[in-house]
Amino acid sequence: MDQNQYPAGMPAPEQFPGSTASAQPASSDGDTGSTPAAQPAAPAPSAPAQTPEEGPLPVWMQRTFLVIYVVFCLEIGMLLTILPWTEFWYNNPLLLGHMSAKALLSHNFVRGMISGVGLLDIWLGIWEAVHYHDHRTVPPVAP
Repeated sequence: MDQNQYPAGMPAPEQFPGSTASAQPASSDGDTGSTPAAQPAAPAPSAPAQTPEEGPLPVWMQRTFLVIYVVFCLEIGMLLTILPWTEFWYNNPLLLGHMSAKALLSHNFVRGMISGVGLLDIWLGIWEAVHYHDHRTVPPVAP
């Protein structure tokens, strides 16, 4: 096949793996020419061997994750609940150049909404701690 029929850098259709494109390009007069006998499609490249699904994480790792997650939720929740009502909220050095943002963040509605997100975060951390249960693997029963 003449490689000059395709734009530079574009491979011919038969160079694609698994391609079922005809090796004969269509002629300019509309005649498709003779098509070769149907060739079976090349087998798709096999996927990498998948490892058998491993069980859940070890119990100590699950519990460590839970403790870190609960402490993170409680700390962020307390920060978001208390910070909007402190003096630092008004005198924030990050907002000195943005007076419109400072005006928006000083509205009681916005401060209450941010505190609500903090309370929601505290509730989420407590809920996770209360509803935690270990995911243990069941050892296979010997026959």
